[in-house]
Order: sequence, then structure tokens, then C-alpha cells
Amino acid sequence: MTSTISPRRRLFTSLLLTIALNFSLSCYGQTSSSPDSITIAIAPEYDEVGKTHRFFFGENYRKLWATPVKLRVFKLLEEKGGLQIVERGGGMQTKSLRLKDSSGREWVLRSVQKDPEKALPVNLRPTVAKDILQDLISTSHPYAAITVPPLATALEVPHTNPEIIFMPDDPALGEYRKDFANTVLLFEERGPLDIEDTDNTEKVLKKMEEDNDNRIAQKQVLRARLLDIIVGDWDRHEDQWRWLKVKDDTGTIYRPYPRDRDQVYYISEGVFPSMASRKWILPKFQGFQKDIRDINGFNFNARYFDRTFLNGLSQADWEEEIAFVQSRLTDEVIASAIRKLPDTIYKLSGKEIIEKLIARRNNLKEEGLKYFRFISKTVDIPTSDKRELFKADYGSKGDLTLTVHKQKKDDSIGQVIYHRSFQPNITEEVRLYGRGGEDIFMVTGAKHSKIKLRMIGGGDRDSFHLENKKAKLYVYDRKDKENVLPARSTAHLRLSNDSSVNEYNQKNFRYNKLAPRAYVGYNIDDGVILGAGLTYEKHGFRKEPYAVMHRLLVGHALATSAFFITYSGNWRQIAGGKLGLSFDVDARTPNNSSNFFGVGNETVFDKDGGKSISYYRTRYNFTNTTFRLNRPTGKHLNISAGLAGQFYKNSSSKNEGRFINVYDSENPEEDVFSEKVFAGLVGGVELDSRNNKSWPIGGIYWNTTLTGMRQVNKQQNKFGQFVTDFSFYFPLGKDSNFVVANRIGAGTTFGEPAFFQQLYLGGNLNLRGFRNYRFAGESMLFHNIELRMKLFDFTSYLLPGTFGLTLFNDVGRVWVDGEESKKWHDGFGAGIYIIPAALVLIQGTVGISTEGALPNVSIGFRF
Repeated sequence: MTSTISPRRRLFTSLLLTIALNFSLSCYGQTSSSPDSITIAIAPEYDEVGKTHRFFFGENYRKLWATPVKLRVFKLLEEKGGLQIVERGGGMQTKSLRLKDSSGREWVLRSVQKDPEKALPVNLRPTVAKDILQDLISTSHPYAAITVPPLATALEVPHTNPEIIFMPDDPALGEYRKDFANTVLLFEERGPLDIEDTDNTEKVLKKMEEDNDNRIAQKQVLRARLLDIIVGDWDRHEDQWRWLKVKDDTGTIYRPYPRDRDQVYYISEGVFPSMASRKWILPKFQGFQKDIRDINGFNFNARYFDRTFLNGLSQADWEEEIAFVQSRLTDEVIASAIRKLPDTIYKLSGKEIIEKLIARRNNLKEEGLKYFRFISKTVDIPTSDKRELFKADYGSKGDLTLTVHKQKKDDSIGQVIYHRSFQPNITEEVRLYGRGGEDIFMVTGAKHSKIKLRMIGGGDRDSFHLENKKAKLYVYDRKDKENVLPARSTAHLRLSNDSSVNEYNQKNFRYNKLAPRAYVGYNIDDGVILGAGLTYEKHGFRKEPYAVMHRLLVGHALATSAFFITYSGNWRQIAGGKLGLSFDVDARTPNNSSNFFGVGNETVFDKDGGKSISYYRTRYNFTNTTFRLNRPTGKHLNISAGLAGQFYKNSSSKNEGRFINVYDSENPEEDVFSEKVFAGLVGGVELDSRNNKSWPIGGIYWNTTLTGMRQVNKQQNKFGQFVTDFSFYFPLGKDSNFVVANRIGAGTTFGEPAFFQQLYLGGNLNLRGFRNYRFAGESMLFHNIELRMKLFDFTSYLLPGTFGLTLFNDVGRVWVDGEESKKWHDGFGAGIYIIPAALVLIQGTVGISTEGALPNVSIGFRF
């Protein structure tokens, strides 16, 4: 039967089918639709992963992202009488549109689905890191924002009224159609609808600096922050706030207006996210649970904000606000707020969230006061560029009461702008910043207190009046200005011609950090070397990059069963800020194993008669310690001097059938198998102008050490030693892909050194191609030259990185009294290095000499 449908009609039918198909595809995930609503899942792909993936990266809120929800279809030209797009916005992960309605009020559309690509360094964006971060968006609750307004209302905290909507392919989107069409968005007012003018945090800080008539409603800030803690919103940095201006008889009060609730109810599940949330990595990601594991780390993103906008509140203020929050957020209020979730979402997560919110509310006093004590340990109090009077009064119990007044033009005292009492069991240090204006600092009361008080003047004439001598008073100001300064007997004066002495840095706080450390290496003598330890970094006032650093490492060489322990402690800017202190311990114990081939430039490595390297290995315990004062001079030079000590213990029974027994019999005066203790002095000079200490391409490094020690038991031998090495680096060409690294080292020993105190050459230390500690002598000289060639940068799905090649030549020798030798030992070789994600340099080399080809693997370049 012949079709009667005309070609034109057939074409028209095909066109209609194509349009219908395209409309269906544009509404992917839709199960039912109408002109006003659509049922859609935001991101089903988060739930399309297997058990292994969930084990490592967490179950999170995958089901919520994949669950279809009925949403209102948003129409730009009809909403609020018609909305006009003002501009595009957004942060590192969020896309947004700023809108204006016909009355001039502003609104915001913000993507619920995030794109974390911009948060990554450029070199990581093509790698697995992008996919991992994208998958971890599932840790955020996609509908959490709509549950916050009822909670905020109960606490009288200003808030927006967000709604989750669906944006169709609306022509009114114009140039933004590609990015926003057919997406799920959050729609909310940009600011409170009944207040037209708000300021951002940066502007408020500037206003407070300009005039002390401007101040913060700190109790309201605290109330808003307590709500953040309860709902698990960890991302409360300065840009997450607007400020409402309220005028009164005394000036302007800024009231907080929190916004952007993207991280409410954030959870951290799975092996890798849980590891990443540890205290020593990223504790802010610890997640929304009934118990807060680390309240101080949870608030990391607000570390500057809280210390600025909560610095005037006492413990009683915190207790009052905590009680208010707990009384207002009843079980009924919490349940009602979570009921705002779509029904399908509530069934999956609602009850669990309610239980967690109730538990966090109940624990709020304990956690809140714990955080209060944390941010009250050190308190910064910046004032304004106007004139202020600071009154600090020490009580008989060590407490400190601080009152700050305005100063009027006629020098009379004005209104109080700051008042707080500090307790010595909570606060260790208070810092007062006068900033601009002619300020007066007055300190009265008891002489003794644990609370340190720093008074930092400004650029104008300041006056300091201290009633009694107190050990913990510090004054910072310009010595080239006409300031009224206290006597040096009453306070520690820190004066400078540099204006930085008066500087206030709102972002000066840094967390003290305790972190694990690890070491992996390989050489032909020790085999695989494994090490683990801890690093503790403590920060202090104007001490960069740290105030105190402790580093501990315990290691084990698998091939020799030897152990080692190293400790390094550094204290910066002690004794008036001019000196540093360092304490170092290098303990090769227990069961230390070290090569010893004898003393001389032509000692023999005899492999005949079944001898192996084991024959030349000596087992002894050895500890070296130094305790030094350091004086930085300029940017690159450091001079040090202090005490040194050594402890040595050896026994014949642990070295049976080894060369060290032969050496002992030939040198009985040295008494090799006795216990030896040495003490003495050490001094050094270090010049370091390298542009990068891990992989330098320019600059110099020069280190010189002079040591003199005397044995304090038995023979009472004494010796001195001078050692220096000088390295310099220069690139060949402008791109720095080829770098020549040179090092020259020399040393000499005088007196009566024991065999383990001789100067050594060999191995990765300074003469590759030879065994470690291959040659020992009273004096030494060596030269290392290395060509480091960056071959290419690579980008793989796992990691980006840099790959390079090294070519090297080492030459050196030792000298011993009575030996006539003109021989120089030469080693050469090549190696490769890789720098994954610009994190660490891993190098493998092979050194070749007349004694063989010896491999080595290490972290970092040798020099």
C-alpha cells in the first residue's frame, strides 16, 4: 500500500519529533513536569560508584544528590516582577548571577552543584585530583541552606530566605545561558530586604581603623558564630559576612549578617577524607557529627575573623550567649527547621540531622568555652587612627583589667570604647595597638602577673606611663619620633626607625602544629632506610616563620639493623629578639654500624679471602650534641657559638672478626674499645642566599664550623677541627632548565682525635662511587660538580611533575701525618630526579669509581 503522507508533512513530523527529543534531553533526570514545576535529581553521578570507592571516599550524601525532588521552575521575566541580570559572580567553586528587581532590590542565583576546578593549581587540573575533588562535593548536603532560616529566626540572627529552584533553558539568561540553563540553583536575596545599605568585612575593618566611633556588635557576632558551630558550617571566613549599619548617639554599630550556607551539615566519611581531617592536616574537614572532635581546628577558616570580632567578650558573655542559644533552639524548633527539607530528602537524612543538632546544642557550653579559652590565650586589641587612652590595671591575683577611652580634642577623657578583664589561667598575652593618633598607655597595679602586655604605638606621638617595674611589659614604637617612653628598667623597649614596628596585622595568628614526619632512603651500605618522627611548630609575636621548632626522627637501616635518633630544636628571637637558640642531637644508637677502612688516603678495600663489606663495618654507639646561640646578621648570614659534646661506646665482642680489631691492635694507645666522653666549644658561620633550598637554581651556600673538644674521662685527649664547604649555583640560559651546582669542601683536624673524629670522604656525603666513610684523615679536600637538567614537565592523570637528569663528577682526598700520597680519588655518574606536583624531589643516582658502581636513592639533592 503506498503512503499518502507528503514529503513536506513527513519533514514537519520529523522536525516536531526532534524538538520533543531535544526538550526531553534538556530535562535529564525529569520524571514529570509542568510549566511550574519539575522533578529532577541534582547530580545522580555521585551515587554511581562502587563499594570500593565508597570505602575510600565515603558514602557521604550521595543518595541525596541522586534523589529526584520536585522543584519550582524559575522564570526570570516573571519572578519578583521581572529580574534583570546585573553581573556574574561566584567563588572558587560556585557560579552565581547577581540580579535586580523592578524596585532596585538585589537577588542572587547560585549553583548548587559545584565545580572545584578553579580551587586547584593549574598543573593539577588535568589530573585525578580534579575528579576526586568533584566527587567530594558529595560531602555537602545539597538542601541544607533552606533549613537554616528557622534556626536563625529563633536566635534573632539576620538571614536570607533561600529556595532551591530549577532554571530552564530561558532565553532571558542571554550570554549566561550556556552555564545556567537546565541547572538546579539556590535563589535568595543578596541582603536583608528591609535594609538597603550593607558593607563587606574589608570595608568595616577600614572604617574601624579610621574612627573609634565605629564599633562591632560583638555579642550578636558570637550568637551567629555559635549557630555556625551547631550546624557544622566550617567555612566562615571574612567574605561570608555582610554588615548592617545602625546609627546611635555615639556613632555607628555594625551588626553581622551571615551568608553563603554551602557547608552546613558537611560530613567527612571514607578512609581518605577521614585521614585528611586529622589535626595535623585539615581539621576543619572533621565533619558534622554529634560530638565535635576538635573545636579549635573546626574553626580554622574563621581564625582571623573570630580574633577580630570577638576580642571584647568575657567568659561571662560567652556563657550568657550559649545559654540563650540553647534555650531558643528547642527540640521542636530544630525538628521544624529540618522539616523544611523536601519529603524525599527528609526521609533519607532528616532524623539523623535532628539527632546531631540536638547533641551539638547540648554540648555547646563545653565546646564553646573550650574555643573561648583557645582564642583568649592571646588577644589583639587594635584601636583607630583617632586618639585613645589605654588603662591597664594589674590585680593582686595576676588578673589584668583593660579599659580604652576616647580622648577628646581638649585632652579630656571621653567614653569607654573597650573594657575587659583577663584572667591568668586563660590569657597569656594581650597586645594593644594604638595605630594613628596621639595615644596614651598607662599601666598600674600589682607588679607580678603571668599575663604579658605588649603596647604597640602608632605613627604619631605616643606616651607610655608605667607605675611599677614589671617583667612582662613590652613597648614597641619609633625611636626617631618624639614619643614619651618609659625607662628601660620598667619595661622591655623594642624601638626602631622602621615604621613596621607599629604595624598591626589582622592575619598574624597561626596555629601551633604537631605533625608526623617520615623518611625513606637507600644506599649500598645501609640498604633501605626507614624513619618516622614528629615535628612541632609553635608561633609567637612577630617571629617568622616560627617561634619554636622541634624535629624528631627515629630511623632504622634494614641491611645493617642499625638505628639512629636525631633531634633538632630551634628557638627564634630570644634575648630581646636579637638571638636564636638551637639544640641538636644526633644519636647513632643502638646497634650503630659504620664503615671503617683505616686512616689514610690509600687504605685498602680488601675483598680477598672471602672478605666482604661486613669485615669493614664497625659496630659502636655514638651521640653528638650541640647547644648554640645564633645571631642572624642581615638577611642571609647567621653566626653561632655554643657548647658541644660527644659520647662513644664500643666493645670488642660486637666486632669479632672485623677490621676494627686489627686497627685496635695496631694502635693500642687509642684504646678503641673504651667508653669516651668529650665536651667543648663549637662556633660557626652560615651564609645562605639560595633562591630555593630544596632545588636551588641560583645563589650560594657557605657553612663553616670550628670545634674544640676535650675528653673528660680516662685519657683526657683533646682535639680541634675546622670544616668548611662552599656551594654555588648558576643557570645556563634564561629558562633555568640547566643548572650547574658546584661544591668545594675542606677541613683539618689538630690534636689527638679518635678514629671516629677523623674527617671522612665517601658515599653520598661527598664522594659518590665509593662506600660511605671510605677514606679517613686528619685533613681533607673535595670538589663536587653537578649538571642538573630539567628535561620536561609532564601531566598524567595521577600527578603532574617534573622529570630531570643529573650528571656529576666528585674528586677528593685526605691527608695523614707520615703518609706520602699524591693520589686523588675520582667518582662520576648520572642520575634521574622527579618532582611530583612540586611537593618533593626524589633522586636516584649511580656513582662509578675504580671500586664499583654504587646506587643511591634519596629525598632532595645532596647539596
